[in-house]
Amino acid sequence: MGTPQYDHSATTTTTSSSARAGANAVQRRSAGAGYEAGRAALSPVNDGAVVQARDLDYNPTTNAAGEKRNPEQTDGAIPFTGALSWDGSVVLAEMTQIDDDPLTLTDNKRCAAASTLAVHIQGGPMSVARVATATFGHMTAQTFLSWLNGMPDNIKTNMEALRSVIAAIPAKIVAHTLTYRDLRRLAHCMKILVDWNPNSGTNRSEYENLTGIGNAFNAYVGQTYTGWASAQTLAGILRLIPRASCILSVSTGSVENGNTNHAVTFGNDGDIYLYDPWPRTGSQIMHLGSDQADIKEYFEHPDGTQRTWRVREVMTAA
Repeated sequence: MGTPQYDHSATTTTTSSSARAGANAVQRRSAGAGYEAGRAALSPVNDGAVVQARDLDYNPTTNAAGEKRNPEQTDGAIPFTGALSWDGSVVLAEMTQIDDDPLTLTDNKRCAAASTLAVHIQGGPMSVARVATATFGHMTAQTFLSWLNGMPDNIKTNMEALRSVIAAIPAKIVAHTLTYRDLRRLAHCMKILVDWNPNSGTNRSEYENLTGIGNAFNAYVGQTYTGWASAQTLAGILRLIPRASCILSVSTGSVENGNTNHAVTFGNDGDIYLYDPWPRTGSQIMHLGSDQADIKEYFEHPDGTQRTWRVREVMTAA
């Protein structure tokens, strides 16, 4: 895969008062005084708008208020294949980070959270239930201590409105009434647990905290690569460890600038797949066996120029 370039950005954020059971505390960034200076020091890695590059088949529309919308949005029930089973690839085909839900305040910035949740969706309903239970616990602790921890009022109000939704997810899984809207709300709540500013990207510490929710195995990598050949090498490694997935940050621009601005999932569900939470025409998940040309475009521009991309986290489902 070539010589990696390591990300040595700082890792310290303000720690919330909720402790992850058996693991480190979930951390978050406040939008309060000194936020911008702290944010710069922590080096956000996918901060900035996703560029709707034609070669990546992006298709969001924009409403009169300037908000992105998914023209193929699905809100219905998740298709189960058994009492406690589903096909993760089928679920992810319709799962995006953009919707018309007034409670999900992080549409433009929750790509890392959605990509992390994708790993748990591939892990099955019980993985998602464990993550929902952990998320609910952290939300409860953070809102209970909001008078002490400086939580902004808008985030407190939002968490309080969504706590019962997240608490109900395990029961909805058992009853087969879980919906795509429930999953998008879960991804949103995962995002605001680690960052109270709904308009900011995801930095190293937040990646680590996101991917650890539910006591999932996670390890920060922070390596930068370029091009399709390196991606093929990573795919070969993932074939040897089928339970592991990588959260990548990629560049969505039509012109290579060496920066990354968007998180996707690269994993193995029997075939190597890439899941992109930004709305695409058709399926949000692509498999190497059937969609190699589409996946290649995330690592190489149509003119052959190699795209910059980074391995942010290696993780498994909770």
